[in-house]
Amino acid sequence: MDIFVPNLGPALILPGEPQAVRNPSGFVFVNGRQVADTLQCVHCQAHFVVVKGSGRKRGWCLNCNGPTCSPICSECYPAEKQMQDEERRASS
Repeated sequence: MDIFVPNLGPALILPGEPQAVRNPSGFVFVNGRQVADTLQCVHCQAHFVVVKGSGRKRGWCLNCNGPTCSPICSECYPAEKQMQDEERRASS
């Protein structure tokens, strides 16, 4: 599915039809119409569209009990802990 936004060219090109998810973290709207649900990675907080058969490897963190966006985020380093570490470094 190709989604075009006027004057911006292809803003979102999906290799198939987006899949509806049970508890979406967000939505993709184009011209006031919802075209896809998104999930949010529990480690990097990135949003991604689930496309069945796309070949993208996703995961599930058993410690955080939530989806991960890619194998890069498979190591458990929760976003909240990342923020606390950054605040600690900034205050030092």
